[in-house]
Amino acid sequence: MIRESDAEFAVNSILGEAGLLPTLTVLDSGMDLALANKESLVIAGDIVMQAAKDKGAEIIPVDSEHSAIFQ
Repeated sequence: MIRESDAEFAVNSILGEAGLLPTLTVLDSGMDLALANKESLVIAGDIVMQAAKDKGAEIIPVDSEHSAIFQ
């Protein structure tokens, strides 16, 4: 669970599939997510994107590969 914070967004750069739960936790809180963990999208892209949509959170790609696609 994310503690109450004045932060505007969280950054997830945890390596591999271990980053999925933190990705979903941040999005479930409604906080925007700067995502450098591409595995979250590879293994659960539909779930991650739906979680962001449901909570009105934005995913900002910061890994070079998916940032290039975003741009």
